[in-house]
Amino acid sequence: MKQYYLIILLLLCGCQKGKEQNANSIFVKTFTPQQLRQDIDYVRDSLTQKQPNLYWYISRAKLDYKFDSLKNAINTPLTAPQFRIKLLQVLSSIGDGHISLLFNEPKIPPADMLFFNGDKAYPIQQLAYKIINSKLYVLKNSSGDNTLLPGAEILSIDNKPASELIKNFSDEWPSDGYNQTYKIGRLNLNDFPSRYYFTYGLKDQLTFTVKQHGSIKTCKLSVLTRPKPKSNANGVITSSYYILSRQRTAYIMVAGFVNASDPFVNLFKTIKEQGVKYLVIDLRNNMGGNVVQMGKLFGHLIGKPTYFYKTKMGDLNNAQKTTAKLLDYGSKTPILPDSNHFEGKVYVMINGVSFSAAALLAANLQVNRAVLVGEETGGGRNGCTAGITHESALPNSGLLFRFGLIQLKISPEAKQYGRGVMPDVPIVYTINDYLNETDLEDTWIYNDIKAKGAYK
Repeated sequence: MKQYYLIILLLLCGCQKGKEQNANSIFVKTFTPQQLRQDIDYVRDSLTQKQPNLYWYISRAKLDYKFDSLKNAINTPLTAPQFRIKLLQVLSSIGDGHISLLFNEPKIPPADMLFFNGDKAYPIQQLAYKIINSKLYVLKNSSGDNTLLPGAEILSIDNKPASELIKNFSDEWPSDGYNQTYKIGRLNLNDFPSRYYFTYGLKDQLTFTVKQHGSIKTCKLSVLTRPKPKSNANGVITSSYYILSRQRTAYIMVAGFVNASDPFVNLFKTIKEQGVKYLVIDLRNNMGGNVVQMGKLFGHLIGKPTYFYKTKMGDLNNAQKTTAKLLDYGSKTPILPDSNHFEGKVYVMINGVSFSAAALLAANLQVNRAVLVGEETGGGRNGCTAGITHESALPNSGLLFRFGLIQLKISPEAKQYGRGVMPDVPIVYTINDYLNETDLEDTWIYNDIKAKGAYK
């Protein structure tokens, strides 16, 4: 479909993960039960004091019970990865997708980093994975075993059922409310390997049991030597766009919201000059970013002053309060339409990794004017807790603990409580669609616009 559009391609931000933050010592060094209980208390106290809506999706009594149960269950020393998994299972029950528990890379000795970022490709890293309907598939194979074909279903890894791995890794991933698409979406962004080796360590050999062409077989993959990967200095995809003027349809891909600037001004001026009637905004795999910039894009898509969200502040220091005033635009004062705002038909592509600011934008566009095509967003339909981030290192394990300090709430609220933004047109992929690199959302929108008389 994209070749038929007046195409305007806007790549704002790669939102790419940095290199994996782990080291060999992480799997060796242990912490005493007393140290880990202190870390649990630190996490609970931080959330209780600073998070503005901690009990949005879970009662205080239930959350206290989970924290207390975890403290009571820890009676032997644990490594940081072991402790992290157990604590994340509690944190994920809160229903706040902006909570994270990370390894503190600057504190890891350089020699240990070389162990993980050197010239070895471990077996779990040699495949690209895709999860569909609780089944695990091979999307790509870069191992030395060319009999393992893309599209094969992985039944187990080292005798651990794939369904069990998927459930366990999903349970460790916080998301907004009761949403599940964000958990699976993140695992599908090649995060399955990192979840595996944070749980089981990096192994030189793994046995995969797979089903392909109706038969079950086993494949043993061993560690390989690989060239050291080239690093991306800043992790940002440069902004660019191009135009084909034959049709009056525009396509914009927004990969993320970088800062508070407005890079859309000239874009929508061109759209208006070209007489565009249909606009497609691709928010798939957009994990959010700066809500001010997101609000400015919204201003190019509305025809009257519109409130975007309501805010509720957590425990902010003076500097944070100053920054938080930027969120008054859209909450205390309405977002104003740009002079070149778009007045035609709007389609928005979404999926499970449309998160945070991207989900907020999708929710507001659905309320006001757009047709949403794709999958339930990972970000909550009724809002999220983000805006400004609290970050601190746990006193003993050293894990980095992060969570949002401002509740951003969409009005009017949806009746479907605790879920993401639901598409108007649901799209369901098969493994063959992924293998063939078929874009089903794009195809549906193209056919819908064509039925309306465009592309003649």
